[in-house]
Amino acid sequence: MTSQYVSGREDQHASHLPPPTSSRESAAPSPFTRWSLRKLAGYLAAVSPAVRRLCLEMTDRHADAIATALTETTEIADLALAKVHAVALAWVIQTVTDETGRRARQGQTPAQIADSLRPVIAAILDDLDRWPSPATARPVTRRSK
Repeated sequence: MTSQYVSGREDQHASHLPPPTSSRESAAPSPFTRWSLRKLAGYLAAVSPAVRRLCLEMTDRHADAIATALTETTEIADLALAKVHAVALAWVIQTVTDETGRRARQGQTPAQIADSLRPVIAAILDDLDRWPSPATARPVTRRSK
């Protein structure tokens, strides 16, 4: 952002901006809290197809990163198998975003959303815990590079 002041002189190109404030100065309170910004992402994904596509793309990228981490830190050698597990884990986060936005659109408060999502997310995670582990899954051999 362009500062209004450059070396103590007013910058002619930014005369419409307020004077800079230090990070420690108290400014007018922001209408957005940390919760409302998180809720806003879900809300925007619920009402905007473009934001929804962005969220889905980010979930896919997140799954790619999780899959890579799984192949590097677990006994899952096959990237495709790791990606299946990673997509499931990343989709838990997407579910929270989707449900938060949907419920915010319905007018639920943050406390109501959290109370209603807690058992849903717990059930999803419990179900994921029952998936076959690498020890019980069909053996996959690593290919030499």
